[in-house]
Amino acid sequence: TEAKDLETLYTKAIQLSRKEDAERIVRLGLQKKDNHFFLVERYRHLANEGLIQSSEATGIKAMLLSDNSPDLQKYHYELAIIEFEALSKDLNNDKYSADSAVAPLIAFIDRYGADNPDNFWQIYMIIAQVYLDKNQIKDALKYAQVSHASAPESVQPDIQKFIVNIQK
Repeated sequence: TEAKDLETLYTKAIQLSRKEDAERIVRLGLQKKDNHFFLVERYRHLANEGLIQSSEATGIKAMLLSDNSPDLQKYHYELAIIEFEALSKDLNNDKYSADSAVAPLIAFIDRYGADNPDNFWQIYMIIAQVYLDKNQIKDALKYAQVSHASAPESVQPDIQKFIVNIQK
């Protein structure tokens, strides 16, 4: 489809660091019927520009999350990661808390985690690391332990080391 061709061009533009071309491709892609990919990319751009609270960004988020698409969980995940990354930029500022930065990730887990908890161990570890970075040991330990419980056996020893280091 034409939208898929634009996605391919967009990916190439990003790989070649052609930011202006990528933005033009997103604008074209937004005009297509199957424009979810481009809505996500536009949302990412707005978040990177510090405009995640803008009416355009909130409108895009509402569109993506109201759709009854079979990819709804995927879009919710992508938006949660984008929001987390945008909010994490401010973590060094004392006005911003770890709770606010991880809120999109926790909301995602709350919505989808009960259905498939084994796939969320990495998100739990990200949350644990954020809390540890902000010296919120109790919260870091809580999320690290949840991560350990649901992680594949191959990574459990590494998570266990993380937990032991937190407890020291």
